[in-house]
Amino acid sequence: MKHDVFISYSSHDKAIANAICSALENHKIRCWIAPRDIIPGLEYGEVIVDAISDCSVLILVFSEKANNSVFVRKEVERALSKGKILVPFRIDDILPTKALEFALGNTHWLDAMTPPLESHIAVLSNTIIHLLKREVPLTEPSKVLTEKESIQAIESIHPTTSSKQKEPVLVHGLKISDSTGNETILTEFGIVYNLFAEKNLSNAIRGHLIIEKGSSIQEIPWNQIEKIDIRNMEAGSILLKDRKLLDPVKFRSGRIVGKEESGFTVVLDLANVISIQPIHKKDIEIKSVLTSLTTSITNHKDGSQLVLIPEGEFWAGSRRAEEGGRPFQVKLPAFYLSMFTVTNSQYTQFLIEADPEQKELDQWIKLDSRNFIRMAGGGFETWGEKDDHPVTGVTWYGANAYCEWAGLRLPTELEWEKAARGNDGREFPWGNEFEGYRCKWSGSPKKPGEETTCSVTSYPEGVSVWGNYQMIGNIQQWCADDFDPLAYDRYRKGDFSESSGLEKVIRGSYYHMGIGELLRCATRSKASPSSGNAQIGFRCAKTY
Repeated sequence: MKHDVFISYSSHDKAIANAICSALENHKIRCWIAPRDIIPGLEYGEVIVDAISDCSVLILVFSEKANNSVFVRKEVERALSKGKILVPFRIDDILPTKALEFALGNTHWLDAMTPPLESHIAVLSNTIIHLLKREVPLTEPSKVLTEKESIQAIESIHPTTSSKQKEPVLVHGLKISDSTGNETILTEFGIVYNLFAEKNLSNAIRGHLIIEKGSSIQEIPWNQIEKIDIRNMEAGSILLKDRKLLDPVKFRSGRIVGKEESGFTVVLDLANVISIQPIHKKDIEIKSVLTSLTTSITNHKDGSQLVLIPEGEFWAGSRRAEEGGRPFQVKLPAFYLSMFTVTNSQYTQFLIEADPEQKELDQWIKLDSRNFIRMAGGGFETWGEKDDHPVTGVTWYGANAYCEWAGLRLPTELEWEKAARGNDGREFPWGNEFEGYRCKWSGSPKKPGEETTCSVTSYPEGVSVWGNYQMIGNIQQWCADDFDPLAYDRYRKGDFSESSGLEKVIRGSYYHMGIGELLRCATRSKASPSSGNAQIGFRCAKTY
């Protein structure tokens, strides 16, 4: 559905942007805001371009961080090129950079630098109402609606599709049970429509579902699903909002995104889910323990999502000599690992803030025609519409410097392998058979703009059991360890002392690899830490 307002902001100002969004939507003004309205699996750049094209007004939350954000500047430039109304909402007392000043021109500013913020948001709301020529009194203040008012407001924007459906039900959460008897409480769902019996899902759930119907693979956003019937652990039927029935289908994977009681975002894999029930505030217990279900957190410095890899044993290695001679079990403490590899846009932001001298820059990344970051106007920018592709040409030193800047670290080789293989030692993130449609390799279709790398959000059907994308395919990835050809022999014997060598470990595989055997999760590779190869990137880890 077309929206009225696009909200452009730096991730550091997310709380204020969300407050603006809430206030406007209380006035029945439809907003588009990331990451809420980004459907997983779609190209990030295309989604942003379409969202700006479909809005009437772009609100810029202008702050010190937004002032230096390449993303924010591009969103502003895109909006102006499309003739959209621009409303800057200034929360920091600073002047815009020359690039942003040129884009903004003589646009009138709304200043919100003095408390209380709520009064400035009320003025902003009235300004937007006026610009959209809505028949709402300009004196009406922003307010928090009651539960009854919330139901009426959202019902007017998202009407139900059938008069025979149940009335909207206000619930405070969902209780999800898995096949091992564990239960997880998700809260803060707000209004939930079309709630059916146990084992059915509502259209308030965000995320996507990947199914197999016949010989085809389909990805369906949850908000298109009216009802889902899980008959067993793998199969069932789906009723879509347009009343189309898909029956039978096989559930390949899926993601349900909500809020756990602690406030962390929880990402659940459908594979283990056997029931989903509505709950009310009086039924919510203090906290539930997540075991086989996956928790993800957001790192506010760079905006990356990291998924929790739980403590426990997993099968590492293989029968190959350099991989231990035979599979063996290793117990690791819990840790977090990035859901996606670091993108060109993220690394560009790092370079802008770090402002390295030329010698240091050369040590971190090889800026040439093989990657999509370049120097511009005394700073750095992405080019070639590859913002959401993985950064490449980055050395081990450059990857390590980024992690330190973001307050994270590189994963160890064993952490990387557990994230890729799960607990059961599978050959590939999805199982023991190579299936080329699940990853970016030499046999993948060459789509325009994806002759080499692709978006880090592509190939959701190839995620690991924990929810990490592209553990194989697209690019290889730096690990923290020095490369030791006998390391896995030592690990198998219980010796986990640090390796010492002149080269660093790289794991995973890249877009030009053409043999499925080389794409195995257990495959070990190495490179000089100063190597800036076009097929090597990285992802970040965090100690639990």
